[in-house]
Amino acid sequence: MNIKNIYSIKLKAQKKDVLAFNFQLVAFSFLLLAFSFQLSANVVSAQPASLSIRPSIISLFLSPGKTTNTALSIINNSDRPLPVRLTFEPLTLTDSSDTVKSIGSWISLSNNSLLIPAQKETSVNIKITLPKTIPLGGYYGMLYVEQLSPTQNSSGSLILTKMGVLILGSVGVQDVPLNSIELQNPTLTSIVSESNIIPLSLQVKNTALNHISAKPYLNVHPLFEKTETIQLEEKLVFPGTKRNWATSFTVKNDHQFYYTADLYVSIGNGLSQKKSFSFIIFPVKQAIILVLCIALGVSILRKRKQIKKAFEIMIRG
Repeated sequence: MNIKNIYSIKLKAQKKDVLAFNFQLVAFSFLLLAFSFQLSANVVSAQPASLSIRPSIISLFLSPGKTTNTALSIINNSDRPLPVRLTFEPLTLTDSSDTVKSIGSWISLSNNSLLIPAQKETSVNIKITLPKTIPLGGYYGMLYVEQLSPTQNSSGSLILTKMGVLILGSVGVQDVPLNSIELQNPTLTSIVSESNIIPLSLQVKNTALNHISAKPYLNVHPLFEKTETIQLEEKLVFPGTKRNWATSFTVKNDHQFYYTADLYVSIGNGLSQKKSFSFIIFPVKQAIILVLCIALGVSILRKRKQIKKAFEIMIRG
């Protein structure tokens, strides 16, 4: 057997090895894809929490000297009985230094601890009794439902569920006046931004006697484009307290230069307050580089004869 035949046999063997490797690679890719789909299916079909509650927010109008009753439903979604405990905690705000009045002194429960049968729903009565003399306004708190024995999810992990119910009580006041909020001037980190992400901070103070739901949104007006509406986070603002928004918004039509914006804070029933401001989107760093490039280009054009002579001297030696 000559060298040419030996080389041909080796080449064929190498081709077979390459084909086998490619087949293995394709098979592995299909297996990996199938595993990914299976993992996605497992995530989608994940078991629900062992406990659920309804409602998650209880809003009540209360009267001095009277008792108000309401109910909380606790649902056991697991396949075995679950012991639970109910506890009350004052409401605290992470974005405000103001203290919220607590409703906890006047709340009593039909049961503080109970055993809920498997796949069953149990109702707990919440009784709120106010003294005859009490300042008008809002009183609030968090009622927590805590699972006392762990349950196991589909992945084998042990879980203890704790869920909270927000209790909102308004004493003596039902209507929200138009001037119930004070919208502080919106503050931008800088009126000139290099990107279309604009940092914004604002503050809303509730001057009414009951809580309000404040929903800020922006109408951004580019110079030559349609108005763009941007929604911000909605927050509850309690009587006599302030809530802060430290956020940012993204302008889609960012190829303009100068923008005006109207900031609205809606409190429902068509009531809102408005503040206007303006800002500029201008890529300062890119502009500096562009100016330097233009200056360099102009300088080269002006001195093209000198540069040409210099190249000729270098080539000729």
